[in-house]
Amino acid sequence: MPLRITDRASRADAVAALIFGDARRHVDYAGNELVRIEVRENAMPGERFLHQLEVHPTGLLDLQWGLNCVAAEGRNDALPLREVLEVVHQVHDLSRADAFRALHQPRRCESRRRVDWRVGISPRAVDALGMSYNWEQLDVPGSETFSRAERIYSDCPQDGYAADRLMGLKSSQPVEDVLRPFLEEFFAYSGFLNAGECTEATLSAAW
Repeated sequence: MPLRITDRASRADAVAALIFGDARRHVDYAGNELVRIEVRENAMPGERFLHQLEVHPTGLLDLQWGLNCVAAEGRNDALPLREVLEVVHQVHDLSRADAFRALHQPRRCESRRRVDWRVGISPRAVDALGMSYNWEQLDVPGSETFSRAERIYSDCPQDGYAADRLMGLKSSQPVEDVLRPFLEEFFAYSGFLNAGECTEATLSAAW
């Protein structure tokens, strides 16, 4: 059951505080349809955001996270895949937090809600001039040995990777139940030949 509009902005901001930590955040918009909170390059409204969280009355959290990488002069840094895993881990922790459950009024006899996950990565990095570049390398130790098709091209499904396998997960399930399906399809969609082996090597390197 959605919260009253009078409670939505403050509770959405409490969730943003858990996600963004000490980074200075700005409530860009708060209305009946959503609350939008941003971490920006500077404090001016309308400036490019580094990270953005939208909290909807339905319970949907839409987090866009700017990865720490540089794209310039015809090349881009390695895809910071470990940072992606850290952000997913952080949101997984959030799904167990009181601040997340407080986004809806509790129902009588309600058990813990299940969560539908959607995890995606932009297939290309974009530089300051608007030029885009495919991800050619990963920041995972040993990833240079992963077998990959010669024509390097990454793709991301509209609903995110492994969306059908990430529906209705219990908050008590370990974060690996989110990361493993996501990584397997990420590697498959990015031209890697042994997606399962790449996934296990990545998880082992991350933890």
